[in-house]
Amino acid sequence: MSQWVVSRGDSQFTVSGLAKLTQLAKEGDLDAGDLIQPEGAEDWLYAIEVPELASIVKSDLEDEAEITYRSGASTALKGALFVVFVLMIFGGGGGMAYFAGQLPTGEESLLGEGGSLQYSELIVLTDAALYAEPDGRSNVLATIPKDDKAELLAKRGGYYKANYNGKEGWIRIEDTLPVYQLGGEKIRRKMDPLYNPDQYTKVTNATFVQIDEEGNDTGTFRFMLENSSDYEMTDLYLRAVIKDAKGAEVTSQEFHIEGVIPPKGSTMVGTLPPTEDELKAAKRAGEEPPAPRLMTNVTLDRWAKDLPEEEQEEIYLRWLDGIDVTVEDSFTEAEVRIVQLRAVPE
Repeated sequence: MSQWVVSRGDSQFTVSGLAKLTQLAKEGDLDAGDLIQPEGAEDWLYAIEVPELASIVKSDLEDEAEITYRSGASTALKGALFVVFVLMIFGGGGGMAYFAGQLPTGEESLLGEGGSLQYSELIVLTDAALYAEPDGRSNVLATIPKDDKAELLAKRGGYYKANYNGKEGWIRIEDTLPVYQLGGEKIRRKMDPLYNPDQYTKVTNATFVQIDEEGNDTGTFRFMLENSSDYEMTDLYLRAVIKDAKGAEVTSQEFHIEGVIPPKGSTMVGTLPPTEDELKAAKRAGEEPPAPRLMTNVTLDRWAKDLPEEEQEEIYLRWLDGIDVTVEDSFTEAEVRIVQLRAVPE
């Protein structure tokens, strides 16, 4: 039976299967803000994001006019609401006007205009490390105290990229509660792509072609990127994976893709090789040749339209659909995965 992991405050526990999760939700032992990790997944979802649980747990955060929680509410949610309570009293600027639990229904600010909390921020649930890389073994840039806040920048696997007092690093998702989870359904629907951009973006129509020539060690991925959200997506990193007949990875390469994926739209990804002049200049200087630029077609078109016609023609003549990867002699499966991206706030 599948094992799902539930993260609540400072603790984690496993649940045997979705049926048991549903039972916990019905009994009031699972909250909308609790983090859920399905078996075999790297990413975490809020309980309210799991379709089978949404209709059961959403009522706890549904009412935009009044926030209440029962005695069995999660430590994370209680802690976040306590922070809101304290800031309402001591935050100044007329914060007491919201003491009754009134939350805005369409504004970014949680505590009035220019308030102390923003829906685009993270509340830290425990003393948490801000890592240099999205890896718990990397250097710790800072320790963020419990109940402090950080600014969301991007998402990668089980980590949020965040800004804390001017330092940019990575914090584990389970160590945070996004403030937008304290809003009503409209706010959650509006803000969710900022926190879970990977849930709204996917690779489609992917093909992989390798020319059958002796000594050829490259292949080309061609694919589309689709974005179902109302936000542009950017800061995109992809991983191309080649597997052998046993399903083991034989090649894995990560690529940074320039530009954006348009809201409610799609784009191809392609390669812009360096010009002959750039290659000759590097050779004369004894330097490595400049790397090809990988970017979305949408970004290429936006850039090219402002150039003189002759420059536009030259760029499109150099442009190649897809990205090249190094491959082993034998492989049976190839795929492209999205590993990191960011939704651009309005």
